[in-house]
Amino acid sequence: MGAVATTPIFKPNNQHIANSLRSKKEIVITKADKGSQTVVMNTLDYISKMNEILNNSIVFKPITTNEKSQSSAQYTKDLRNLYRGNTITAEDLKLFLGNIKNTAYIYGQPKTHKPGIPIRPIIAYHMSPIAPLAKFLANFLIPILKDNPTTTSITSLHTKIYRKYT
Repeated sequence: MGAVATTPIFKPNNQHIANSLRSKKEIVITKADKGSQTVVMNTLDYISKMNEILNNSIVFKPITTNEKSQSSAQYTKDLRNLYRGNTITAEDLKLFLGNIKNTAYIYGQPKTHKPGIPIRPIIAYHMSPIAPLAKFLANFLIPILKDNPTTTSITSLHTKIYRKYT
């Protein structure tokens, strides 16, 4: 593996250096996992470490375009059924379907404090359909769990929701 250079995050007066480095295809510039460091890393090393993570078939499974299309179609169908059943509003439906074409993506942050500088995978879903749905569910569940935040089973959570809304 090539050398990894870490420095404090580029200051505004040095931004031209960062921009110049970013144009080079043979290096990756990213934030370190901890601290306020910028990591400059060989692109092939970064890709190799990310592929090692992604090739873990216990954690990740490649999906086909057809599977993604079927999943999106089912998601849309389920949301429309919730809307027809007056479970969600028209605004909710529009919000949940707004990012339907987007997918979550993964990137890595080097753990410069660990031997061998492993990569911490970050799954960014903020632009995916899941993000507004997760926010909606969090806003729904926070009041229910406020009194007893240690709910550990789906059965006890279901019981709390049922009691609150029936």
